[in-house]
Amino acid sequence: MIATQIDTNMLQKGGAAEEGGHLMTLPEIVPIDQIAPPVLAEPPPPLSLAEGMITLAELYEADIPEPESLVGSWWLEENIGFLYGERGRGKSWMGLNLACCLAEGRDCGPWRISKPRRVLYVDGEMNVSAIRKRIRAMGQSPDAPLHLLSRKYRVGRRRIASLDLTDPSVQKELLELCWKHKIEVLILDNHSCLFFGIRENDADDWGQVLNFLQEMQALGVSPCIVHHAGRAGGHMRGTSRREDGADWMMQVAATDDNEPPEAGYKTKFVSEFTKSRTGIGEDAGPWEWTYETPAEGEATTIRWSLLSRLKVFVKHIEEGLEQCSEIAEAMGVRNDIVSKLAKKAAEQNLIKIEGSGNRKRYLLR
Repeated sequence: MIATQIDTNMLQKGGAAEEGGHLMTLPEIVPIDQIAPPVLAEPPPPLSLAEGMITLAELYEADIPEPESLVGSWWLEENIGFLYGERGRGKSWMGLNLACCLAEGRDCGPWRISKPRRVLYVDGEMNVSAIRKRIRAMGQSPDAPLHLLSRKYRVGRRRIASLDLTDPSVQKELLELCWKHKIEVLILDNHSCLFFGIRENDADDWGQVLNFLQEMQALGVSPCIVHHAGRAGGHMRGTSRREDGADWMMQVAATDDNEPPEAGYKTKFVSEFTKSRTGIGEDAGPWEWTYETPAEGEATTIRWSLLSRLKVFVKHIEEGLEQCSEIAEAMGVRNDIVSKLAKKAAEQNLIKIEGSGNRKRYLLR
C-alpha cells in the first residue's frame, strides 16, 4: 500500500476563516429555472436513418473529435457510467465528491481532472439540508458551475411535481434543461428513487431508460447513475442488461475496518472498477477511501490510498468467492493474474488451494 494522501484543498476551503468564524458560504439552492442564464431554446431533433448513414470515404473525412477526459483515464466525455454499492457504503459521498471536483476542475483523489465542467446533481432520496451539510464540509466554491435538483426541495409549500425519470414528459423536461444550461455531467442519485416507474429485473423496462441516457449522450452530456448492489454485493441490483450500455462501472464496498470513530462521523470504503471500456492502468485501483468529519460544521477530510491486488484477492475469498473465474470477474482482471495471486497467497499461508483444473478452489486457512 502506498502512503496515504489527503485532499488538502478541501481542508483549506472547508476550514474556518478565522477564530469563531463559519465555514465557507454555502452554494444557494435556487429554483430550477434560475440555475443559469438561458442559452438555447430546444435541443436539435435526432437524425433520420438516411441522414445518419455514411460511406466509408465520408467516415474517413468526417470531423469526429476525440472525447476528452472528464476524470482520470476512465471517465470520458459522453460516457454512461454507474456508481454502485450496498446501502450506506459511501455511494453518495463519492458521487458528491466527483460532482464538486468536476465543477471546480480540481483532481478527485488520485484522478486527474483537467478543467471545470458544468454539472447537474439530481437527488431523489436525501434531505436538502443533508446535501447542504456535505457540500459545505467538502469546501465547494459557491462560484463553481454545480447545480442541484432535489425531489425534496421546496419553495414555500411548493415542490417539484415529479422526478420519475421513466416518465417521458419528465425525461423531455430534463433533456431540455441540460441543453438550455449547457450541462456536461449529469449525476443521478439514485436509480431506485429516480426510476421508480420500471421493474428493476425487467430487461425490456430498462430499454426506455437506456434510450433516455443515449439522448443525453447525443446532447454532449455524460450521465452517471448511482445504484444499489444486489444482495450478494458483487453486482448491481436488477437486470444485467443495464451493464451492456455502460462505458464504466465503479463499485464501492466495505473495507476490513468499517467501524465509525468514537466521535464525529467517518465512512470508509474501497472503490474498484467492474467494467471500463478504456485502459485505465493504475487509475483502476482499487483505492481505499476515508471521509471523516470530526463534528458537525467542521471540514471533511478525504484520504485515499492504493490497495495491493493481493489484499483485494484475499478479501474476495473472505467474502465467499472460491473459483478463479469468479474472482477474476470481481477484480476485473484475467484468470492467469488470479492464478498468480493465488500462488503467492498460498506461499504466504493466507489461503489453501484444493482440487485442480475447473474444480480448483481457493479457501482461507
